[in-house]
Amino acid sequence: MVDRLNIGLFSPKKDQCDLCCGFQTGNTGSEEYETHLCRKVLARLEKQHKMHKKNVFTMDLQSVLLAPRLMASALYYKTKLCIHNFTVFNLGTKEGTCYMWHEGEGGLSANEFTSIICSFVEAFETEENDEVTFWSDGCTYQNRNVTLSNGLMFIAIRKKITMNE
Repeated sequence: MVDRLNIGLFSPKKDQCDLCCGFQTGNTGSEEYETHLCRKVLARLEKQHKMHKKNVFTMDLQSVLLAPRLMASALYYKTKLCIHNFTVFNLGTKEGTCYMWHEGEGGLSANEFTSIICSFVEAFETEENDEVTFWSDGCTYQNRNVTLSNGLMFIAIRKKITMNE
């Protein structure tokens, strides 16, 4: 039935890091690539281990969405608006929270991501001495910066919880 209707499922392209792309194009050595693969396996094992703990979250910025989606070429460059979608996923409950904003409301700096993550932790129900763990990619403006570290430290002290990233 599906073949007659010419219907298929779209498989989105999986993102690859710079090192993996560099190896595929021959710009990265095999020793460095093998070390990279070992670190990837270790990170996934660590994530599996932490999944059984309470309050473990992954977070990532999804690809930019353009709105509105138009097919008329004359309007293509005149009316596009970039929509950003930052997702936080609870590994324990399998629930996700999406934060969406357009480029007129904010950019992609550490300030936006710190506001989102701190707001998420503020709203999340925790008890004193709880441990909250975040897993994310190594994107500096999203999570590896002093702005987010200070924001999470402030909330951890106020809520009397331990934060891990």
